[in-house]
Amino acid sequence: MQRVPTTAKMAAPRAYTATLSRLPAGMALFKSLHVRLRADQLSPLSRLLHAGARACCASAAPEAEFTAAVTPQDPRDITANEPRAIFRTAQADPALHSESHAGRFYTISPSDLATVFPHGLPRRFYQQMRTFQEASLMVRPPALELIALLKGSDLSLPVVRYVIYGKKGTGKSMTLCHAVHYCASQGWMVLHVPDAHQWLKDVRQLMPSAFRPGRVDTPMQAVSWLGHFRTTNERLLKQMTTRSSYSWSKRESTEQGRPLLEMIELGLLRPKVASDVVGALFKELKQQSAAMAQPLLVAVDSVNALWGRTSLRNEDRSIVNVEDVTLLRNLKKFVLNDWSNGAMVSTVTQTGSLYTNRLSYFPQELLGKDGFDLLDPFVPVQVNDYSELEFESCYQYYLERKWLQHEKSRTEEGRQELIFLSNRNPSLFERISTFL
Repeated sequence: MQRVPTTAKMAAPRAYTATLSRLPAGMALFKSLHVRLRADQLSPLSRLLHAGARACCASAAPEAEFTAAVTPQDPRDITANEPRAIFRTAQADPALHSESHAGRFYTISPSDLATVFPHGLPRRFYQQMRTFQEASLMVRPPALELIALLKGSDLSLPVVRYVIYGKKGTGKSMTLCHAVHYCASQGWMVLHVPDAHQWLKDVRQLMPSAFRPGRVDTPMQAVSWLGHFRTTNERLLKQMTTRSSYSWSKRESTEQGRPLLEMIELGLLRPKVASDVVGALFKELKQQSAAMAQPLLVAVDSVNALWGRTSLRNEDRSIVNVEDVTLLRNLKKFVLNDWSNGAMVSTVTQTGSLYTNRLSYFPQELLGKDGFDLLDPFVPVQVNDYSELEFESCYQYYLERKWLQHEKSRTEEGRQELIFLSNRNPSLFERISTFL
């Protein structure tokens, strides 16, 4: 490969900057975005000021603090004389959402945030909640379609499996969260796994399984998930008991007929057996689902991680097989439709499939042959980029929350430029707006 002369490397930034200066006024947003992205070329003093400004917008608080900081406005507090923004809807009950609400934002109450979503919302959405001081979701056609299918399903038959798919950044996780909110509002028990891929990523502690040799446990992930599951379903768990006996060690066991909450508390207090407690909990829920008074929703984000590859390593530096990870092995049992009185909703994402084409987004490509054959038959639900109506609604919402600060962002020329730069992709639009 031919080396680029040092003089050419030094001249390239100056030439590119000169080119930007000759751009028409309509490209002001692009130039502003470019300047912010090239902060590494500033002088030391300017770089310090730039870093300080970005630090004011950054958030280092945990997700729990994001939820606690949100105080959304109650629609009942709006007076009759106060105009309501056309991109909002006062209907906060997802069960009552219809096509007339499509493209509008509804606000999740603080009580639902604390119980239904102690975890599960995307990380950038938590940051947006803290900035906007409210948690608002857009009502989109894929979510309306999924909710209509859940309403019309026959719960006495084996569970129907729904797979949400789409290109990167189109809002698959938010569609899943909308369905979770609907089921929770109807009194369903919710088993929500926000990101199955996270159970294979950033694992701080990996230990051999005490129950089955050859398997590995991820105790910290198990303890965290058990705590969130208890918070979401504590009211329903108080009415359930175990159908089998479980021995955790020579001194600790759970006898038949004991409350399920007691077994969950044991897993929270003893991280060493937390992964096995999760497996026993999955077994109990699956066995008792048909007799439960309320249906069971299994919601798994990045379900294709169950058939992917891991980056975890054993003590001998060998790669850990995904089949040997206790949490994922137990979760895979819920993928089978050999239980009733419930539904399974999942997403397939590019992040859940390591070492695959980053442009792939169809279920067959991301699940692989084994995963596709195991899930088949399923109902596909596609999530696309924003429509013209949805983009306009999100654009007006960002203007109302003063998320778009650039003077050109309120002009028609600036709006068209944002459409061009983001191609109406929800995630890309949000990231570009961060710099404006």
